[in-house]
Amino acid sequence: MKLKHLIKLLILLPLFVALINKNFAQQGVSVNLTGVAPDPSAVFDVSSFTQGFLAPRMTEEQKNAIVNPATGLFIYQTNNVSGFWYFDGSVWVQSLGATGAIGPTGSNGLNGATGAQGAAGIDGVTGVTGPTGETGITGETGATGVGSSGPTGPTGETGATGPGVGATGPTGETGATGIGTPGVTGPTGE
Repeated sequence: MKLKHLIKLLILLPLFVALINKNFAQQGVSVNLTGVAPDPSAVFDVSSFTQGFLAPRMTEEQKNAIVNPATGLFIYQTNNVSGFWYFDGSVWVQSLGATGAIGPTGSNGLNGATGAQGAAGIDGVTGVTGPTGETGITGETGATGVGSSGPTGPTGETGATGPGVGATGPTGETGATGIGTPGVTGPTGE
């Protein structure tokens, strides 16, 4: 057996023993060449300054074919949306890998019900009405004009009484209207 294979076997042997022996597994397993004890919070602690950890690699179809995957199961998917994936207890979730392409936009959902009408706003304050202006002074009424009535005209003569049934004689003419001078109109008040 080659030395390289022997070293791998020696590195992996404690891991297999830890999986078989429950008491040993509770203490944790450290896989490294420096002899450092495993971190107390880890059941499996891998240390290296020249190599990395290689997670199981599989296609999306192989990942989806895993029967009853455990919560926290971790793999690297090699096709479609490649990258690290873990099972969250109900679905596979992409973890550290590249972001996949954005899917097509879904159709618009139904419009929601119209909300209740909001309360009416508070009425603004009515401005103060200014004071009423003073009433102007009424001007004095002008003096009544002075004028005299003209003289009454003379009474007409009474006509003669007719024979038999007495007929009323014709009415005498109305005298001329006197001519008086109209009074002067006083000035209009301010």
